[in-house]
Amino acid sequence: MESNINVLLRRAYESNYAVPAINVSNMETVLATLEAADSLRSPIILQVAPMQILAQSISYAEIYKIIKLFEPRFPKTDFAVHIDHAGLVEDCSDAINSGFGSVMIDGSHLSYEKNIEITRQVRSLYPEVALEAELGSLGGEEGTSYNDVSDQSKFTDSTKVGHFVQATKIDSLAVSIGNAHGFYKDLPHIRFDILEKIRRETSIPLVLHGSTGIPKEDVRRAITLGIAKVNYFSICDREYSLAYQKAFNDGKYMMFAAEQGRIAFREQVKEIIHTCMSEDRV
Repeated sequence: MESNINVLLRRAYESNYAVPAINVSNMETVLATLEAADSLRSPIILQVAPMQILAQSISYAEIYKIIKLFEPRFPKTDFAVHIDHAGLVEDCSDAINSGFGSVMIDGSHLSYEKNIEITRQVRSLYPEVALEAELGSLGGEEGTSYNDVSDQSKFTDSTKVGHFVQATKIDSLAVSIGNAHGFYKDLPHIRFDILEKIRRETSIPLVLHGSTGIPKEDVRRAITLGIAKVNYFSICDREYSLAYQKAFNDGKYMMFAAEQGRIAFREQVKEIIHTCMSEDRV
């Protein structure tokens, strides 16, 4: 059952668990994610980034229809559909007009003032839609990069959090605390001291991007400090690709190789659900 993401995140925030947010790209990954959530009775967020739309020549409307196609199979699973890292207002508009109930407008690469401006623009246009934004800036690139995080100037400035949230009227805030997209070159050093300061400045749910490679214990500690949404892409993508490649190299037809990829993706999502402590929350 498609649910309001704000309700899911607020429930998680108040109960010290997080809702896993999984980037999906096609029928196999949509089905795998919903199946994993259903089997463990976990709420789940299915999200799509503009880079995925461009890579596969698919529209937001088409991926939304794929998600809704499987909804009747999982009537007891609470899920939300979200656009991840939209850099343009137009991307948010396309997703919302296609049925998405939640968007992230990512102005983190802009100046503080421009970040506020573009976020306020989305809020003004779509006051009824759940809105996530990012303060600070994450490095790396999904799926391919191996990152170390050392530029402290990119970390979220906790002294600006209260003003940013009030000025933009966002519903959730993505933070930069030593996390990065893609695969980490070394074990990431999560700045829990910064996260503690951020939580003191706002009561809205916080979002952890770049979670691939962050130790389970660190993710769980972050959850106790206000993280209510945890994003995963790279590790799920990698597990799917490796399983597909192995099956294909073993002489399997494409459809059977794709099924092995789907199973691997599903099992990885189950591990993520355990990490987020979201099982048995539906």
